[in-house]
Amino acid sequence: MIEIQQNLQNKRSVRESNEQFEKWLKQRQVNAAARTTSEDKLYIPVVVHVIHRGEAVGVGTNISDEQIVSQIKVLNDDFNRLNADASNTPAEFQSVAGSMTIEFVLAKQDPDGEETNGIVRVRGSRTSWSTSNDGALKATSYWPAEDYLNIWVTNLSSTLLGYAQFPVSDLAGLEDADDNRLTDGVVIDYLVFGSIDDGSFDLEDDFNKGRTTTHEVGHYLGLRHIWGDDDGACGGDGDYVSDTPDQSEESSGCLTHPQTTCGVHKMFQNYMDYTDDACMNMFTQEQVNRMITVMENSPRRKTLPESKGLEVPDGTSVRDVALVSITELSPVRCEESATPSLVIRNNGNVDVTSLIVSYSINEGTATTATSSNITGFAPGTEMTFTLPSLNFSAGENTLAVTVSKPNGYNDKNTSDNALSKIVVVNTASDVIPLRQNFDASFKDQWTLVNPSGGMNWETISTNYSQSLYFNAAVNQTEGDAAWLVSPVLDFSAATTASVFFDLSYRYLSTDGNRNDLDNLQVLASADCGITYDKVLFDESGTSLSVSNDAVNSTPTKAEDWKRNYVNLTTFAGQSNVRLAFVFTNDNGNNIYIDNIEFFVSDDPTPNSVTNPFVVYDSDPITPSDFYITFNLAERQSVQYELMDTMGRQIVAQELTDVLNQTYEVNAEHTSTGVYFLRLQIGQNYYTTKVYMGK
Repeated sequence: MIEIQQNLQNKRSVRESNEQFEKWLKQRQVNAAARTTSEDKLYIPVVVHVIHRGEAVGVGTNISDEQIVSQIKVLNDDFNRLNADASNTPAEFQSVAGSMTIEFVLAKQDPDGEETNGIVRVRGSRTSWSTSNDGALKATSYWPAEDYLNIWVTNLSSTLLGYAQFPVSDLAGLEDADDNRLTDGVVIDYLVFGSIDDGSFDLEDDFNKGRTTTHEVGHYLGLRHIWGDDDGACGGDGDYVSDTPDQSEESSGCLTHPQTTCGVHKMFQNYMDYTDDACMNMFTQEQVNRMITVMENSPRRKTLPESKGLEVPDGTSVRDVALVSITELSPVRCEESATPSLVIRNNGNVDVTSLIVSYSINEGTATTATSSNITGFAPGTEMTFTLPSLNFSAGENTLAVTVSKPNGYNDKNTSDNALSKIVVVNTASDVIPLRQNFDASFKDQWTLVNPSGGMNWETISTNYSQSLYFNAAVNQTEGDAAWLVSPVLDFSAATTASVFFDLSYRYLSTDGNRNDLDNLQVLASADCGITYDKVLFDESGTSLSVSNDAVNSTPTKAEDWKRNYVNLTTFAGQSNVRLAFVFTNDNGNNIYIDNIEFFVSDDPTPNSVTNPFVVYDSDPITPSDFYITFNLAERQSVQYELMDTMGRQIVAQELTDVLNQTYEVNAEHTSTGVYFLRLQIGQNYYTTKVYMGK
């Protein structure tokens, strides 16, 4: 035990010193004494891993079931002080001899919820084992240490009879390695496991009554060697137990009582000394008190009495939960913090009252939350589980979630227990009017993401130069959804607004029944992407299609496209607007998007302008009014002035953020006649005649 614990401390797997553990234990020992006489029995499920060399059962290292059962009997007798040789305890120690109300039970149920006899037989990769290859030995066969006392029985090299992993406190940060649970338990040499009192087993002459296992399980439950491993010193803390006499060093062989050390009689009969099996027969009351304290407080000890391993499984019960979706977590957002929810379905045939949820961000350390005392989660129903507030980083993040252990059992179908969701934090912003045609760099402003990690939007060459498309023709994943999300748009200066976009899609059925309903939605968020709760456009199948020409081809001409209009006036005056174009695959055809154009008007049929600007009269005609409709390559400021034929300025104004708008020019009190409109657009100047009058 000392060597194993020291190895863990050397590796920094356990940062806890002996002094820290003892201080923690002492603080919790106050009420433990009452449990020594309690009728409440502690049950510990045991799994015995026989790591053999390929022999038949009952031969050599592949020890028989009977030998294993005899060892379990020894443990129960020794810890409950029901051992036949308890009467051999010297009279001076009888008053402190202790019994522990405990029962070691060969597991009745394995981690998968299947019935078991608590014995696992595995052929090992070595002929002998030692503490130097402890991890490899235990990886050969292992059950969760929080649910089972793992006992590995094998051929140990040298003179090593057995060893155990010492318990730890529940103080945060003192056990750093997650894999410590994978080595937790007891290792015993096959030649000292079991007792000749219960069968003619081939055991070592001096260690043939199963007391090596009693000794090592004592370590597993927090007991130290009776002499304190203090290099022969008398005095001091020793084994931290008050009713064991001070002892300078270990005992060996089979001694006669009394033996004197440190001025007192040795308690060499104690299971935590090194005497032969036949001369051991007792724990003390304070040792029992210490073990009960460990059982009630130490991680991977306190959970053992509640293990499903103690129960005979119900062969008709199916425990199966499925993680259906991750909700309340939009894929493109400004906020770095979010509180996602999970939708979980009970696919089994029994009510689920508890389960475990694990989650991590960007492959970081997984966090586990146990949901217990669940009510109403009946077969065929769904429940919502809310995760704590999570913090994401700027850019792309992946949230991975797994649900497991319904009612403490392994899930019958693990294929539907895990989901991941991609979340992009992007605070890029812009104002309207705005045009995006995907010909230049755009991905710092616009976000392309498939939340489930599937197929995404891509750029492709079309008759409009660069367009976006989703290759649904080769995508066999139904429900695969790709998002194209705008930057955060400021509508605060607008009183009306709209967006147009060009779409190319030809409905193509793959099975001849025309039931493949690819879908395109335009969703809107008014809170910077926290929620996309407004559906502005929702078309599927034939209604989405440009024509009945069901072919799979890249658009090459204007007729291959359809212009779509969406009214956005409901968002006028708001500053945190986002639009998402979401295509959901249903094994149909490719879809193409281009020329997304935001207007500060809600006119569904705006003037089509091919030149930088067009000037035209008002309708109905008003002598002093006319309009200018712009179509600029990029948003910029424009200055204009209206002059008469004498060069006198009638009207002048500077327009900002001009792109595709129509402006009314009001020139009151002008006389009938010809005027000149002069515009400066960037570095270019334009002059055109305007006739004012009836």
